Amino acid sequence: MDVLLNGIKLDITLEDEKNIGDILRAMETELDKNAATIIEVCADGTIISAEMLDKLFDQPIDSVNELSIKSISALEVSNIIREVCSHFNALADKLEELPVQLQKNEDKKAMETVTELADSLSLLFQTIPYVNLFPEKFSDLTVESEPLAPFVEQFPALMQDFLSAVESNDTVSIGDLAEYEISPKLRQLASLKDSL
Repeated sequence: MDVLLNGIKLDITLEDEKNIGDILRAMETELDKNAATIIEVCADGTIISAEMLDKLFDQPIDSVNELSIKSISALEVSNIIREVCSHFNALADKLEELPVQLQKNEDKKAMETVTELADSLSLLFQTIPYVNLFPEKFSDLTVESEPLAPFVEQFPALMQDFLSAVESNDTVSIGDLAEYEISPKLRQLASLKDSL
């Protein structure tokens, strides 16, 4: 059986391992030593859901040709959050210019800012769940003395209102949301880069 970690084939010798669970436990132990953890398991090209994992654990080693494991480390999570947040002050500045751009028919420039906002928040939202995997590293991570996860949970509803305003070309709502709601929150999130 081939074992891949983050796309790289590992040169390992199987000794006492009898089933896939033995291999996964050994991998998790090694990853844990490096402040990392498994985030996805794929057996012969099929991503294994949480519900299917127990069944996979009991499968004999020779029943799987390729076991592909994806991992993430606390350092990687930290770096992603730091990188995303480092752009938030500049993005907040751009958002505050949005209403004027729309009034001047600079729609292309305005939509580039909206796309940048969506992409940045999407990456942040994808990364936030990994924070919970490393409580020893991130348990004290706060934004304006509020834990990170609850602070970020405010964004989906806010973004839905914002996107509705953009779709209906409601420049007053776009301006209000961009300047008084989203920009201040982005500036608060920007401070995270100094906490990591």
